[in-house]
Amino acid sequence: MVVCVAEFQRRIPVWERETDDGPIDFDVAGIVDSVPVDFKIIEVRIHLSGVGVAGNLTITVDSDVGAEYDINLVTQDMSLVQDFIWRPAPRALFQAGEVVNIAWANANSLTYGLEVIWAHVRDGG
Repeated sequence: MVVCVAEFQRRIPVWERETDDGPIDFDVAGIVDSVPVDFKIIEVRIHLSGVGVAGNLTITVDSDVGAEYDINLVTQDMSLVQDFIWRPAPRALFQAGEVVNIAWANANSLTYGLEVIWAHVRDGG
């Protein structure tokens, strides 16, 4: 069996990282080199500098085919949370053009480290 190196590289996980002390409003998009591709989320990790306060962290999908396909994937009350990990089970697959948004108000201005691990699943057309 012959495996194309470029095809294999598209499946290598990619880490997107962000740190700040303001609200979290992070968009995940499966775009590399400006070529839209289908993608999957492997894991979302958030570490806070202290224990969180009331307020929900949400992970939502903004579908590019219409609002009737938008969906809330996760709602997590951040009260008393310092570390949050979301591993979609079995998989979270998204089409090119969909936007996955991670949001939290961070009312106490805690410093956070956010990591989103994702990978391509196939070329865009």
